[in-house]
Amino acid sequence: MIGQAHKPKAELRPFRPADIPEVVNLHLSILPANTGRRFHERALYPTICHSASTGYGFVQVRDGKVVGFIVGIQDTSAWRWTLVRTQGLECLLAAARLMLKECGAFRKAVKWARRFMTNPSAKPEGHIFAVAIDKAYRSRGLGLQLLQAFLDYCRSHGMARLWSMTPKANAAYRRLVTNCGFRYHGELSIGGESYVVNCLDFDKSEEADGE
Repeated sequence: MIGQAHKPKAELRPFRPADIPEVVNLHLSILPANTGRRFHERALYPTICHSASTGYGFVQVRDGKVVGFIVGIQDTSAWRWTLVRTQGLECLLAAARLMLKECGAFRKAVKWARRFMTNPSAKPEGHIFAVAIDKAYRSRGLGLQLLQAFLDYCRSHGMARLWSMTPKANAAYRRLVTNCGFRYHGELSIGGESYVVNCLDFDKSEEADGE
């Protein structure tokens, strides 16, 4: 009909390699300005999409444009091995840049990885790596839709626990994960910024739903 308002074509689907450029742009929009694009584009996200890794995720698409995403890792040990095996040079370059920039930040990042990104459980544990929504599409419930799709994936793959870490200043995301059943686990300081760590135990959340 002539004059009818255009309604954007909406789609929620799995994250795939062709989405990497748009996803990286969204990811970098929520990170400090000096965060390197090269490592995200050439190593990190290609590894998440790699057939041998345990990365997974979902994107929100409007009229063919990625306006939101959530990505994570199911088995961090396997994912790290795939990252080093397939993108070893990029990992070394990124580590060198971080050490030159701030040695303390590098040590804290390694400490966090060892503490929270291990998998002692008999069942797989997932980790939310990043979530971002285009500024023009925020406050429309897209974040909740992405997180719910992500949690459904985790449940269907038998995960025991899901970890999430976000800047303390991001109150909207912290409310979102809390409303979805995550519990507070602790706080960390990396590169001068405070992060809140939350986790969701799927077995306990399912028990609570059944009460």
